Amino acid sequence: MKINTIEELKTMLQADPTYDYVGRAGYYGVAAAHIKPEHKRILEVGPWRCPLVADADYLDMSEMTGLDIKYLHDATVLPWPIATQAYDLIVALQFLEHVDGKQQGVFQEMRRIARDVIISLPFKWEGTDAVHDNIDMRIIRKWTDKLEPSSIKFNTDHIGAVRIILSYKR
Repeated sequence: MKINTIEELKTMLQADPTYDYVGRAGYYGVAAAHIKPEHKRILEVGPWRCPLVADADYLDMSEMTGLDIKYLHDATVLPWPIATQAYDLIVALQFLEHVDGKQQGVFQEMRRIARDVIISLPFKWEGTDAVHDNIDMRIIRKWTDKLEPSSIKFNTDHIGAVRIILSYKR
Protein backbone atom coordinates (compact mmCIF):
# COMPACT_ATOMS: atom_id res chain seq x y z
CA MET A 1 0.00 0.00 0.00
CA LYS A 2 1.28 3.46 -0.91
CA ILE A 3 0.07 6.57 0.90
CA ASN A 4 0.33 9.76 -1.17
CA THR A 5 2.76 12.34 0.23
CA ILE A 6 1.96 16.01 0.77
CA GLU A 7 3.95 16.86 -2.36
CA GLU A 8 2.01 14.30 -4.40
CA LEU A 9 -1.24 15.68 -3.00
CA LYS A 10 -0.16 19.22 -3.92
CA THR A 11 0.64 18.12 -7.48
CA MET A 12 -2.72 16.37 -7.85
CA LEU A 13 -4.62 19.41 -6.65
CA GLN A 14 -2.79 21.99 -8.78
CA ALA A 15 -5.22 21.21 -11.59
CA ASP A 16 -8.03 22.63 -9.44
CA PRO A 17 -7.06 25.66 -7.34
CA THR A 18 -10.31 25.46 -5.34
CA TYR A 19 -8.94 22.43 -3.45
CA ASP A 20 -6.77 23.28 -0.49
CA TYR A 21 -3.90 20.79 -0.23
CA VAL A 22 -2.65 22.36 3.01
CA GLY A 23 -6.02 21.80 4.68
CA ARG A 24 -6.24 18.26 3.35
CA ALA A 25 -2.74 17.30 4.40
CA GLY A 26 -3.61 17.47 8.11
CA TYR A 27 -6.62 15.19 8.13
CA TYR A 28 -5.08 12.94 5.47
CA GLY A 29 -2.19 12.37 7.87
CA VAL A 30 -4.55 11.51 10.73
CA ALA A 31 -6.48 9.08 8.51
CA ALA A 32 -3.27 7.52 7.14
CA ALA A 33 -2.17 6.64 10.68
CA HIS A 34 -5.15 4.26 10.89
CA ILE A 35 -4.12 2.27 7.81
CA LYS A 36 -2.32 -0.87 8.90
CA PRO A 37 -0.19 -3.45 7.04
CA GLU A 38 -3.05 -5.94 7.26
CA HIS A 39 -5.14 -3.59 5.10
CA LYS A 40 -4.06 -5.11 1.80
CA ARG A 41 -7.29 -4.62 -0.18
CA ILE A 42 -8.33 -0.97 0.08
CA LEU A 43 -11.24 0.82 -1.57
CA GLU A 44 -11.29 4.61 -1.48
CA VAL A 45 -14.73 6.10 -1.99
CA GLY A 46 -15.22 9.50 -3.56
CA PRO A 47 -11.57 10.57 -3.66
CA TRP A 48 -12.21 13.09 -6.48
CA ARG A 49 -8.73 14.07 -7.70
CA CYS A 50 -6.70 13.42 -4.60
CA PRO A 51 -6.81 9.94 -3.09
CA LEU A 52 -5.07 9.20 0.17
CA VAL A 53 -4.01 5.73 -0.97
CA ALA A 54 -2.23 5.76 -4.33
CA ASP A 55 -2.69 2.08 -5.12
CA ALA A 56 -6.23 1.58 -3.82
CA ASP A 57 -9.25 0.73 -5.90
CA TYR A 58 -11.58 3.70 -6.32
CA LEU A 59 -15.33 4.15 -6.39
CA ASP A 60 -16.51 7.48 -7.77
CA MET A 61 -19.43 8.72 -9.83
CA SER A 62 -17.28 10.79 -12.17
CA GLU A 63 -14.66 9.87 -14.72
CA MET A 64 -13.39 13.46 -14.54
CA THR A 65 -11.17 12.67 -11.57
CA GLY A 66 -8.15 11.75 -13.65
CA LEU A 67 -7.92 8.51 -11.65
CA ASP A 68 -8.31 4.95 -12.82
CA ILE A 69 -11.80 4.41 -11.37
CA LYS A 70 -12.51 0.71 -10.82
CA TYR A 71 -16.16 1.29 -9.86
CA LEU A 72 -17.82 4.12 -11.80
CA HIS A 73 -20.93 4.20 -9.64
CA ASP A 74 -23.22 6.63 -7.83
CA ALA A 75 -22.69 5.70 -4.18
CA THR A 76 -26.31 6.57 -3.34
CA VAL A 77 -27.49 3.69 -5.53
CA LEU A 78 -27.51 0.64 -3.28
CA PRO A 79 -26.25 -2.02 -3.21
CA TRP A 80 -22.89 -1.22 -4.72
CA PRO A 81 -21.62 -3.64 -7.39
CA ILE A 82 -19.03 -5.08 -4.99
CA ALA A 83 -19.01 -8.43 -3.17
CA THR A 84 -19.53 -8.66 0.59
CA GLN A 85 -16.23 -8.31 2.50
CA ALA A 86 -14.30 -7.77 -0.74
CA TYR A 87 -12.02 -5.25 0.99
CA ASP A 88 -10.04 -5.03 4.19
CA LEU A 89 -10.57 -1.26 4.42
CA ILE A 90 -12.70 1.50 2.98
CA VAL A 91 -11.41 5.07 3.15
CA ALA A 92 -14.07 7.77 2.67
CA LEU A 93 -12.69 11.21 3.49
CA GLN A 94 -15.01 14.23 3.32
CA PHE A 95 -17.47 12.08 1.40
CA LEU A 96 -20.37 10.89 3.56
CA GLU A 97 -21.86 14.36 3.99
CA HIS A 98 -22.39 14.52 0.20
CA VAL A 99 -24.75 11.56 -0.25
CA ASP A 100 -27.93 13.58 0.07
CA GLY A 101 -29.83 12.04 2.97
CA LYS A 102 -28.63 8.49 2.29
CA GLN A 103 -25.75 8.49 4.76
CA GLN A 104 -27.07 5.64 6.88
CA GLY A 105 -27.53 3.28 3.92
CA VAL A 106 -24.17 4.24 2.42
CA PHE A 107 -22.40 3.64 5.74
CA GLN A 108 -24.11 0.23 6.06
CA GLU A 109 -22.91 -0.56 2.53
CA MET A 110 -19.33 0.35 3.45
CA ARG A 111 -19.55 -1.99 6.45
CA ARG A 112 -20.89 -4.78 4.21
CA ILE A 113 -18.03 -4.44 1.75
CA ALA A 114 -15.09 -3.96 4.10
CA ARG A 115 -13.85 -5.20 7.44
CA ASP A 116 -12.74 -1.72 8.54
CA VAL A 117 -13.85 1.79 7.60
CA ILE A 118 -12.20 5.19 8.00
CA ILE A 119 -14.30 8.30 7.44
CA SER A 120 -13.72 12.01 7.90
CA LEU A 121 -16.38 14.67 8.13
CA PRO A 122 -16.57 18.40 8.67
CA PHE A 123 -17.27 18.87 12.37
CA LYS A 124 -19.53 21.62 13.69
CA TRP A 125 -18.96 23.91 10.72
CA GLU A 126 -21.23 26.92 10.49
CA GLY A 127 -21.89 29.32 7.66
CA THR A 128 -20.58 27.23 4.78
CA ASP A 129 -23.55 25.38 3.25
CA ALA A 130 -26.27 22.85 4.06
CA VAL A 131 -24.04 19.91 3.11
CA HIS A 132 -21.18 20.77 5.46
CA ASP A 133 -22.79 22.71 8.31
CA ASN A 134 -23.91 21.42 11.71
CA ILE A 135 -22.49 17.89 11.58
CA ASP A 136 -21.95 16.83 15.18
CA MET A 137 -21.82 13.57 17.15
CA ARG A 138 -25.62 13.31 17.20
CA ILE A 139 -25.74 13.39 13.39
CA ILE A 140 -22.75 11.05 13.05
CA ARG A 141 -24.36 8.49 15.39
CA LYS A 142 -27.52 8.59 13.28
CA TRP A 143 -25.58 8.10 10.06
CA THR A 144 -23.54 5.21 11.54
CA ASP A 145 -26.41 3.33 13.24
CA LYS A 146 -24.96 4.32 16.64
CA LEU A 147 -21.95 2.10 15.97
CA GLU A 148 -19.13 3.11 18.29
CA PRO A 149 -15.92 3.98 16.43
CA SER A 150 -12.71 2.35 17.57
CA SER A 151 -10.99 5.72 17.27
CA ILE A 152 -12.06 9.35 17.09
CA LYS A 153 -9.51 12.03 16.20
CA PHE A 154 -9.87 15.70 15.37
CA ASN A 155 -7.86 17.87 13.00
CA THR A 156 -8.01 21.64 12.80
CA ASP A 157 -6.54 23.09 9.62
CA HIS A 158 -4.77 26.40 8.96
CA ILE A 159 -8.05 28.32 8.60
CA GLY A 160 -9.64 26.83 11.71
CA ALA A 161 -11.88 24.25 10.00
CA VAL A 162 -12.30 21.16 12.19
CA ARG A 163 -12.62 17.68 10.77
CA ILE A 164 -13.43 14.54 12.69
CA ILE A 165 -11.73 11.32 11.60
CA LEU A 166 -13.43 8.12 12.75
CA SER A 167 -12.17 4.58 12.41
CA TYR A 168 -14.50 1.57 12.64
CA LYS A 169 -13.13 -1.94 13.04
CA ARG A 170 -14.81 -5.32 13.09
